[in-house]
Amino acid sequence: MRAAPIVLSLFLLLWFVAPPGAEASGEAQTSEDVTTLEATARVEALTKLLRTSRSKTIDVVAALDEVAEAYESAGEDARARSAYRKRAEAQFLRALGRWKSPRGKDAKGNLHAKVAVHAAKILGDVAAHLDAKERKALSARVRKVIDNDLFARRIKQGMSQEQLEATFAAVGRIGDPSSLAWYEKHHMRTSAVQLPVLIAAHKSLGLFVDVPGRWRHAMVKALTKNYASVEAQAEQGNTVAERSAKRFWDELKLHTIPALQQFAGKPTNEEGEALATVGAFREWFRARKNANRAPWLDA
Repeated sequence: MRAAPIVLSLFLLLWFVAPPGAEASGEAQTSEDVTTLEATARVEALTKLLRTSRSKTIDVVAALDEVAEAYESAGEDARARSAYRKRAEAQFLRALGRWKSPRGKDAKGNLHAKVAVHAAKILGDVAAHLDAKERKALSARVRKVIDNDLFARRIKQGMSQEQLEATFAAVGRIGDPSSLAWYEKHHMRTSAVQLPVLIAAHKSLGLFVDVPGRWRHAMVKALTKNYASVEAQAEQGNTVAERSAKRFWDELKLHTIPALQQFAGKPTNEEGEALATVGAFREWFRARKNANRAPWLDA
């Protein structure tokens, strides 16, 4: 007989503390607060891991993923979100530029190349949440890491092909058209020593989408200008130099020709076949070199 009053009292107490409908609104508010606080905690944890020489690769990769997960929605307003993203990007770039050299001497930092590859992938992923201005700024920061951190200290000589390709893929996936001028200036060479870098760079060109006509025109012009003579020399294959050119071109053309096809809009010859040589693209471009006419005009 005494149990019923006790149960009723407990019910009234719970109703008073959390009346019907309060749970949902309270949960939403808590979720928002936790998201902001948790996002900050995540980026601070990653920062700490990247600063210590005792960090394990698996821990850094996990922390990168945690920070990336919060990138889209962290912050209760645009200002807070922007502040968080800048902190997150700084650590993604730090991870991209720090890696463990196979020789253990050439690279600053102790982190394994797997961290840099993962950071590069994340930089490409987060670009989907940015507008054109933000992508341009992020692309410039990635290229700065490549030029000043990775390549300037000759780390590229010890980088695996996977890391090279992932690093350039980040630039391609971010997709800022103005970064194509960087490719033209630094990564359209004919040196066999630079072949691994050139392969990675040319392969990433295929990741650019919705490229404006003036940039497509510039890239077709630059690629045909730089590689027409290499292709012609490779087709001879008689002298030592020509055989060397053939070995070089046989590998690079697998990525250069697709890039030309993409930037030119997949043109075909009279038989309806896709153009497959730099020489063919050069002749095609000569008839369409005016950047103010089709096929370089944007819709």
